[in-house]
Amino acid sequence: MIDISDFDSGPVRASIALPGDGFAADDVAYAILPVHRVMHVALVTNGNPFLEKALQALPRVQLTVITPERYVDDRGYDALLFDRFAPRRRPLAPSVLFRPPRVDWLPPPKKELANIYATKWNATHALLENISLLDLSVDHATIASLNGRNAAAVVLASAPGGAPLIVANEDGTRWISFSFSLDESNFALQPRFPIFLSNALNWMVGERAFLSRGLGSIEIAVPEARVIAGDGKELPTQSIAGGSLFEANAPGLFTAVSAHERLRIAVNLTDRRISEVNKSTLAQDMAAARIATSAQPPVIDASFWLLFCALLLLLFEWWTWNRSMTV
Repeated sequence: MIDISDFDSGPVRASIALPGDGFAADDVAYAILPVHRVMHVALVTNGNPFLEKALQALPRVQLTVITPERYVDDRGYDALLFDRFAPRRRPLAPSVLFRPPRVDWLPPPKKELANIYATKWNATHALLENISLLDLSVDHATIASLNGRNAAAVVLASAPGGAPLIVANEDGTRWISFSFSLDESNFALQPRFPIFLSNALNWMVGERAFLSRGLGSIEIAVPEARVIAGDGKELPTQSIAGGSLFEANAPGLFTAVSAHERLRIAVNLTDRRISEVNKSTLAQDMAAARIATSAQPPVIDASFWLLFCALLLLLFEWWTWNRSMTV
């Protein structure tokens, strides 16, 4: 264990060398330390103890809880969370909104749905990094309509028929809108809900959490991205639906850059079936096979007996010929 709590934010490289190690690809690992500054966060709600406690438990979060009636503006806050409330004007600070009412700057509500669940979600997006919505169930939701005014909005999770459950917008000040409130779903009860809150705060204030991936083909939610390796070389990329694809054949730090964002990716050899090559039992298996073979009596092949019988017949024929006997 190595204490790196005093390290500044940024990339970290850890390496190890052992005598007799014949596999160098797993001798190095990369990571990125996040920024350690305190974030001032405001929760605007009429009362949500669970959400309040979840935010207070996050490191680097200084929380202020206010009611919608006392909300004036977003000055002095790094991020805002609105519980069943939305200001009439788009805040200057990034925001998370749980089932907001109709306002002009958000996608307009289209229809009401009950007893739905998530059928599709974008696991490559930084907001849903290390999060699965397989068990998400929603009792009641107000589904919004993504029109031309919200062309930059991205659907992170959807219900049957493509109804958007979670929408994120990166155009200008970032915001995340839920079509349901926490008390109308089991999202807040899932163990990865605190991870989502941490991802959301990092993403909104520009401290986007880095991605951790294994070797091979890597999908990132950065459309038309240029991927640059740690040595400055640019890697070939391929555009896919909702992002880009590139190939990483060795551990390292990579940076995906587009016109609107920048994403760091730490690539490491994470497959233990490959990295534990030195723990192979091949040598022990071969030694055991030799011991088992030496303990068994030798097995004579059938061809030996056929040759032996042929030799006997030749000897018998030679003996009868020398004695002028016919058979």
